Amino acid sequence: MLCVSNHKTDVRPHSYLGLGGDQCVGCRLVSTADRPHCVELVVSSGAGGSWFLSAASEQEISEWRHALCLAVSQGKQDPNPLASGVPCCAVLSSNQLFMCHEDLHTKFFRTLGRAHLEDVTGISVDGQEPTYCVIEFESQEIGVSSVQWVLYFAASLDRDRHTTALSSAWKEIYKIDLPVSSLENLTLQSHCRNYANLLRKELSIV
Repeated sequence: MLCVSNHKTDVRPHSYLGLGGDQCVGCRLVSTADRPHCVELVVSSGAGGSWFLSAASEQEISEWRHALCLAVSQGKQDPNPLASGVPCCAVLSSNQLFMCHEDLHTKFFRTLGRAHLEDVTGISVDGQEPTYCVIEFESQEIGVSSVQWVLYFAASLDRDRHTTALSSAWKEIYKIDLPVSSLENLTLQSHCRNYANLLRKELSIV
């Protein structure tokens, strides 16, 4: 998935492009007078016009093209049911929640997303599957009415620690307890239980 933001400090991207062969079917090098190092993403019909990415050097654009072609080719293989999840860690400040991913090769942490604690409205948990929770919040951004984050944990203790820390930070703002309730969306509940079970088998989570 290619995510596009106007600024690197944006909370959420404004555009997305699937790289698994569903929207982007390939890429090719192109050049213009003002942008000599550019790659065009070949977009399937119905996904809009072409996308162009411009790099600072020939080496950089070559690396981009290789990575993009690899992403497209891998996406055309049999889908991995765990591919929709990203390993990450949660970083909690006094007013924001960050989801960060560590690059195992460079040891560099990048931010996958962040949410203002003022937007959080509650946490939903599953009494039968204690290794995930759903963070509910109302976004103050125009055009976004509500959002859900589903977080999976290695053990129920980790989920409880996260819920306690988030609740404490939220209470410092609103001076009341953060609502923690049972997940009522049966469709989402079924999906999360199946995914948690797959993670447990794949990663040998006990």
